[in-house]
Amino acid sequence: MLILPLSPGGALDSPLAPGHPLRNAPESVTTMSITLCVCTYNRGPEIVRTLESIEHAATDRLDEVVVVDNNSTDDTGEVVDRFASETRSVRVRRVVETAQGLTHARSRGLDETGSPLLAFIDDDVVLDKGWTGALVRRFEASGSVGAVGGVIELDWLTGPTRLAASRTDLLAAQDFGPEPVRLEQARGALAGAALGLRVAAVREAGWPGNAVLADRVGNASSSGGDYEIVARVRQAGYEVWYEPGARCRHRIDGTRQTRPYLLKLAEGIAGSSAWFDWVCEGEPEGDEGVRWARSRIADTRRRLIRTLALEFRPARRAFRVRERRAAIRAYESLIESLGSAGAGPGLR
Repeated sequence: MLILPLSPGGALDSPLAPGHPLRNAPESVTTMSITLCVCTYNRGPEIVRTLESIEHAATDRLDEVVVVDNNSTDDTGEVVDRFASETRSVRVRRVVETAQGLTHARSRGLDETGSPLLAFIDDDVVLDKGWTGALVRRFEASGSVGAVGGVIELDWLTGPTRLAASRTDLLAAQDFGPEPVRLEQARGALAGAALGLRVAAVREAGWPGNAVLADRVGNASSSGGDYEIVARVRQAGYEVWYEPGARCRHRIDGTRQTRPYLLKLAEGIAGSSAWFDWVCEGEPEGDEGVRWARSRIADTRRRLIRTLALEFRPARRAFRVRERRAAIRAYESLIESLGSAGAGPGLR
């Protein structure tokens, strides 16, 4: 969903540094097909913009569109069913996932697909016409490609406010340049707003059976499930790629540009990043995991003290303090989980 990962101090890690050795895989593959999965909760008529863009971006490689309705309480289900009955160029079907949370909804999408490729599309994203073709071609270039994402441009429906424009990292903006790039660093990942995956790679990585991040639950501001999927795919030995030909727009209305909303979002992302760091570290358990988490707490506290002492820009100070305190609480929660006899981290 969102651009992670934050370091304990809130800084973004570069996604372009060397990473893990690759699995043995064919250098190229033949044509592949894809299912697009839209997970939705109370999006109502606005989801039609997303579905129409998918229809316009469809190619002969698109098998179907699966809309996972995660217990919507408005008319989202009726809107989707009406669209599915009226469209002829693509197959659209809706399923209901009763377990609340984006990770549960994405897991249901994985279960529903029969295609070798699966892409998760947020219900407020508009795909450019060439998105599907560019994404599929990147997967077809090599059997070792496990995850692909492209350019995510923010489509400001109002504004943007000065604050929102300064924190586009919180709103899933993504652009690593005009050329394809393999993202190799362990903590470098891709936003889930428009994320393509090789189904075999996801299953080999063990997701969602080993998931620890629940991502967004209802209207909550938690996140990171998309980054966890990508991290686990990379740990399984697959490549992660940025493909600039796959472009889309993420619609941002005025309610998501306010200071309270962005502060809450920053806090949720920072808390999730602690668990994401633990996954990228190899999920150390027992005393080793506790020592690791305590070292992260100590480092984050030092950063917090420096922020309180030296940061006098009000907006930056407020965000950094909120982010670092959230990270400390998350590391403390991790320690508690690791110290519980017979218990381990579950979905967060």
